Amino acid sequence: MAFPTRKNVGENYHENRTQPSATGKGKGRTATTCTNLCQLHTSHCGASGSAPHTPTTTRKTKRDVEQGIAIREADNLNTEHPIAIEGYASRFELSDQGGDVMRRGAFQNSLHGRNLSDVKMLWQHDPTVPIGKWLHIQEDSVGLFVKGVLYPGILQGQQAIAMVRAGILDGLSIGFKTRKARRDNRTGRRDVLAVDLWEISLVTFPLLSSARLSVVA
Repeated sequence: MAFPTRKNVGENYHENRTQPSATGKGKGRTATTCTNLCQLHTSHCGASGSAPHTPTTTRKTKRDVEQGIAIREADNLNTEHPIAIEGYASRFELSDQGGDVMRRGAFQNSLHGRNLSDVKMLWQHDPTVPIGKWLHIQEDSVGLFVKGVLYPGILQGQQAIAMVRAGILDGLSIGFKTRKARRDNRTGRRDVLAVDLWEISLVTFPLLSSARLSVVA
C-alpha cells in the first residue's frame, strides 16, 4: 500500500547555642557559639571592639548575565529525558498554504475506526523516522488537538527534543488520505470533509501556519 501524500512540507543560617557555666549551676556566664557560616557577623557573635559587619552587594556584570543565559540555554538542550508536547495539528475553517480547508468532523470516522497507536509521530513526514508516540488525539471545536511524548532513546528524537526545548522547531503537520472533499469554484479552495489520518509530524514549516506545538510543563 502506498504511503499517503505528505500533507505539509514542510534557591546562612545563624545558630546560637547557650552553654552552661563551668560550675554546672544555672547562674553562670554563658558563651554563645556560632556556626562557621556566621563568623563574619561579629556583632552577632559577641566579639568586642569590632565594628558590625556591613553586607555588600555585588553588581552583575554583562559577562555574568551572558553566562547565566548560556547556562539556561544548555539546560534547554538537555535531551536525557522524554518530554511531553501538545498542540493543534490542524485547525478547522482555515485555509492552509495549499488551499485546503479542513471542515469540522473531517477526522471523526478515522479516529473511531483506527487505533491510537496506528497514528504515527514522525519527523518531517518521513515514514522511516518515528520520533515518539501520540497519547491523545481528539477532534474538538477548534481542530485536531494532540498530546504526545518525544523519546530520547531514538536518535532523531534526541534532536527533536533539543530543538523543541530551545524553541527552534514548533510546527505540526498531518499526513492523511482524502476520503471526501469538494472544490469551491468561487474561491478555488478545497473543502476537506473526511480523511483517513495516517500520521502527525513535527515539521519546520507547517503548511497551516497556526498548527503549532508547545512543551507540557
